[in-house]
Amino acid sequence: METLLSDINMMQLIIFITVVDEGGFSKAGNVLHMTQPAVTKSISRLEAALELKLFNRTTRRMEITPQGRYLYEQWKPLLLQLQAAYHQVQQTNNVQELRIGTTSTTNPELYFWPLADRFKTLFPSVELQVESDSMEILTQKLIQHEYDLVFLPHFEHYSLDERNIPWKWAAINNVYAYMRKDHPLANKNALALSDLKDEGLIILDEAHNPNYIRDIYELFGHEGLRPNISRALRNAYTVRAAIRDLKGIIIADAYFDFFENDRITRLPLEGYFNGIICAWNPPDTIPGLQDFLEIIDKRCDIKAGDRFIPLKSNDFDEPR
Repeated sequence: METLLSDINMMQLIIFITVVDEGGFSKAGNVLHMTQPAVTKSISRLEAALELKLFNRTTRRMEITPQGRYLYEQWKPLLLQLQAAYHQVQQTNNVQELRIGTTSTTNPELYFWPLADRFKTLFPSVELQVESDSMEILTQKLIQHEYDLVFLPHFEHYSLDERNIPWKWAAINNVYAYMRKDHPLANKNALALSDLKDEGLIILDEAHNPNYIRDIYELFGHEGLRPNISRALRNAYTVRAAIRDLKGIIIADAYFDFFENDRITRLPLEGYFNGIICAWNPPDTIPGLQDFLEIIDKRCDIKAGDRFIPLKSNDFDEPR
């Protein structure tokens, strides 16, 4: 039994209890800001770890098993006690802090600080501790509870889903193609994905950035295309440096912090969007966390998991 319980984590238990409380996987996903497939995968992994069937599922209905009902009734009060104890400890802390991490190769003025300024106006008693790190370190520190909330490029959602870490959109805009102003495509106002099928792309390499590569191939695969990769770079810092003397096209979001000069321009890809997501570790009783998430909800109402949905131009956040 000790071996079995060591193979499960708190997030799996929270997902399980939420599925029972909400009466379904999709409804639980909405509450937890997770996709329905991510919820389903978490339950499947929990069942495998416990060697028990928790739900009987068909195409039309879902029923909890007697074993699942028993565990739910035993575990839910324990989780509520854990959350209550944590909340009580936080209440005795004189300084209420929310620890936030942003990526060091994005421009937080375009997506984070407007949210933070709004939060500080509404909740002045909660102090924001904001730091900047690489994508890998942000995710690692979130898992280790060194951050309460982190902001990441959207393609990092693959790793979050695999770890059952909840996330939501924080800022959305077009996918952009960055290129030299003397490039033949630069005279267009916007690009179709097919415009790029034969163009040499500068990308992040697969060994160090598998999520970016997966996202690029998914993007082109949506129209039955394959990206034409001309150069792969180790990390976003080298991409940012390469953009100063660009020899190719870089696919990135609107929040990429690149060196602007009179030789570089960027064009939107019509019908495709990406941007910044935020992720956190439950419980959400950390002072200010739920309030910050609600501010994000009011700014960006695209549900987690939505992808490749054509939007009108006024549906996007406008970069400043």
